[in-house]
Amino acid sequence: MNLFDAVKRANRPGPPEHSIPLRVACAGAGDHGIAACRAEDELSWAVAVGSVTLVVVGMILAYDP
Repeated sequence: MNLFDAVKRANRPGPPEHSIPLRVACAGAGDHGIAACRAEDELSWAVAVGSVTLVVVGMILAYDP
């Protein structure tokens, strides 16, 4: 086995994670970052609300039990 094969094997994706609490935590972290940008007036209210909505919708649509 050469180095390339070892790196390829180490980076092979594992089984999908089906944890709902993990998905909620990830969505919350993303939403927290969006809220921080809004608090610094880097985003308008419309962009911030739209972004939070799209993050939540994306998390829901990406969930595949």
